[in-house]
Amino acid sequence: RRRQKRVGNMSTNTQVLVQYYVREGYYNKVQTLCAEEKRRTHDPVLSIWSAYAMHKEGSTREAIMEAESVLNKRDMTLPCSTALIFLHSRCATPDYDAIRGLEQEVQREL
Repeated sequence: RRRQKRVGNMSTNTQVLVQYYVREGYYNKVQTLCAEEKRRTHDPVLSIWSAYAMHKEGSTREAIMEAESVLNKRDMTLPCSTALIFLHSRCATPDYDAIRGLEQEVQREL
């Protein structure tokens, strides 16, 4: 049996599938795949992909909660803060205080 190459906790095959599904607009498949893989690998990057898919399906508030769930995980502050800035700015009524706080967090991480 051939071993899959892993990047972080996520297999290369999973990365390729997620990126393909996003490119093709299969956002429900992205969420399903991410949920299955998170149960196996606990990779926080999958939460970012899942949050993006939720947003694209019109569930921006749920997407924000998903991204916030991994904000304090190791090495996730910068990508999560960036994703949260994007998500907050796409809300019908953006939370400008949250956006300002996240922008400051990004500056600290850089």
